[in-house]
Amino acid sequence: MKHTNFLKRMLSVLSAAAVGASGLGFSALALEAVEEPPYTMFMSVKAGGEEIWEPTEENSVEFSTDGSYEMSYTFTMGSASIEALIIDSSLNAYSFAPEGTADPIADGTLDMTIDSITLTRVDGTVDEITYNGPSESAFRTGDNGSCVRYNILNQWTDPIVTDIDTALPGDGAAAGDVLTVAFTLTGISGDTDTDTDTDTDTDTDTDTDTDTDVTPEGTYNMFMSVKAGGEEIWERTEENTAYFSTDGTYDMSYTFTMGSASIEALIIDSNINSYDFAPEGTSDPIADGTLDMTIDSITLTRTDGTVEEITHNGPSDSAFRTGDDGSSVRYNILNQWTDPVVTDIDTTLPGDGAAAGDILTVTFTITGLGESPFSEVSYGDVNGDGVIALSDASAILLEYASIGASLPSTMTEDQRVAADVDGNEVINIADATAVLSYYAAYAASLNPELEKYFPAAAQ
Repeated sequence: MKHTNFLKRMLSVLSAAAVGASGLGFSALALEAVEEPPYTMFMSVKAGGEEIWEPTEENSVEFSTDGSYEMSYTFTMGSASIEALIIDSSLNAYSFAPEGTADPIADGTLDMTIDSITLTRVDGTVDEITYNGPSESAFRTGDNGSCVRYNILNQWTDPIVTDIDTALPGDGAAAGDVLTVAFTLTGISGDTDTDTDTDTDTDTDTDTDTDTDVTPEGTYNMFMSVKAGGEEIWERTEENTAYFSTDGTYDMSYTFTMGSASIEALIIDSNINSYDFAPEGTSDPIADGTLDMTIDSITLTRTDGTVEEITHNGPSDSAFRTGDDGSSVRYNILNQWTDPVVTDIDTTLPGDGAAAGDILTVTFTITGLGESPFSEVSYGDVNGDGVIALSDASAILLEYASIGASLPSTMTEDQRVAADVDGNEVINIADATAVLSYYAAYAASLNPELEKYFPAAAQ
């Protein structure tokens, strides 16, 4: 068990380093789930033209026991208002909950409170920011379903959390002012359900989206996110995802469960790495590459079978672009969080809007993919999804742990070849480290050469 825990901790440390180097946006608001201390918490801030979504020495804190801690953010430009204040952590909520618990926060022993939120001016005066929480979605797990998160101001959660006013005290924050959040954690040092090694779900799923197993091997995927009234979906399902390997026309859908008169977001994300289709050294792989995508139609199919066309007025400037990670392909149809904002369809849905059971369908054509790259082994891409990411490093470490424990292999022969990135015919931590280093460089838009990180690719 110690051997397995060591590997989990190693993956967490390496993954956190990769995330820190990548400069990712909102979709990366998470750390790897850690079952053993020390743990990490960091706060993300969006205020006017300022934003930080990754841990730094100032905005994060490391701890191992119950206690009161704080973290800060120093404004560089200043802002009259604040749009987001979110705390993420490496605490694995399931390590503090009974086995089989559906909601590890609600049913576990772990607890967290916000003690104070202050704005310290450059002249030394301190303004208290009134905290009105916690609201329903404040203390919860994050995007990966296991890490502890605390929302103070978060418009993307459901329900939305606004436990502080969006207007900052006085004239707002000036450059050099320091925003500080102090909090207390309990339940870490008590009697907890920490013996979770027999539950392999927490070992294999914490660093990937919970829906990754729906992707057929050897394909790209695109999925659409929808926010409409009280309805929203931000993850892949079988219905809202299109799978493909070559140029073609495809569609994906969303079935309304409650209905809505309007729609606030319609965003398409993918696992296509745009740099694979761009000239070497290209700064904008979408604009300068061969890959192209068009929206053919957007329709609303009623439960009685009638179909209404939703007029698409795009593409606007920020429609076809890379996503928050700087490399994967994204198509914005309606996205208020991009810059500039994209509103290529009306926010008002046709007729009386969508009713429960109505189906929103987007049909698109993609060109420039050429021959499928999945017909042969790609070094580092262990799971064959076309992306070299944390999930591939995790798979390598799990295989290494199985080998060390004399357990059956977790990989196919092709996966073992892809995992042995240094070509020494041994799968170990060095391979996982190389994958994470490549991922960090790629996410930071450094356009790394595969052969530099994976010697086997040059053989």
